[in-house]
Amino acid sequence: FGPGSLTLTAGSVLDDGLFGAGYTLDVKGTKVYATGLITDPDQGNDFSECVLGAERQTGPYTRVAGEVYFNGWGASDRDGYPDLVFSDRFLEGRSLALGRWNMTVEINRQVSPLVVLTPALFANLSDGSGLLRMNGSYSASDLTTLTGGLFIGLGNRPDGPVPKSEFGGMPPTLFLEMVHSL
Repeated sequence: FGPGSLTLTAGSVLDDGLFGAGYTLDVKGTKVYATGLITDPDQGNDFSECVLGAERQTGPYTRVAGEVYFNGWGASDRDGYPDLVFSDRFLEGRSLALGRWNMTVEINRQVSPLVVLTPALFANLSDGSGLLRMNGSYSASDLTTLTGGLFIGLGNRPDGPVPKSEFGGMPPTLFLEMVHSL
């Protein structure tokens, strides 16, 4: 289909039928992509998810990426969160995002031959909250990589079990991971 690549998706996950398509295209050195997915739950109404994104290598050591994500299952404002948070779909982990509209921006920067820094911001455009991720990785050897970082939730904090914003209730979280390939 022209200069891009087409992806078709069909499957079943936990009794949900999934059908989708995506298209990726190089536009003057920028990877531009769009995907759409329709979920047909075993119980409940069909819903769609769509992503429009772009990724570009801006120099020999820097890559920038961004996405806008439409979550047809999500709530258009925080008043819809209680129904979602206590739904089987959310509690079982089949859907993780609460907001209807989300955005992500990420920068990947190689600061030395062995160290890569990758800060990112995940934003819920429906409630104005965000999740800031600061992380980096260190290549300890050909087989071992150490990754560590910090997540910081931005937004209104909850008064109880129901969030006032998707990311505002997330406490600052440190993480460290070591991967060794055998």
